[in-house]
Amino acid sequence: MFSAMSRRLVGGAVVLAALALAGCQANYAADVHNTTPQPVFVQLIKNSNQPGAAKPMTVVQRRLGPGDRGAVGPIRASDRAGAVSIVIDTLPNPSRPAMLDLMPGTTFLEVTMEGQGTTGPIRVSEKR
Repeated sequence: MFSAMSRRLVGGAVVLAALALAGCQANYAADVHNTTPQPVFVQLIKNSNQPGAAKPMTVVQRRLGPGDRGAVGPIRASDRAGAVSIVIDTLPNPSRPAMLDLMPGTTFLEVTMEGQGTTGPIRVSEKR
């Protein structure tokens, strides 16, 4: 028979093993301010940098009109670097969509458009 101390040690080891398998988790969100004259489309993407793991998948998406500011997320994912990315695009956008990795917590972003008119490339900058 196991003593009370042995049962606690075994129980503690089981809990630690389960936590190690699950990995550390964090919440990710973005507060995006669209200062462009066009609507922007924002997506939070859960990435998997491990071989053989699932492909990246869009978890949350949102449309923000000109001048709008809104929250996107939160989503729960691993706390490792590159676990969650944000993609911001507009139509028409003569260049690639803006994409950057998020840090755990809420990231504050501002979307601007280069040039004059309503068809320049978009730029995303982090607000501090």
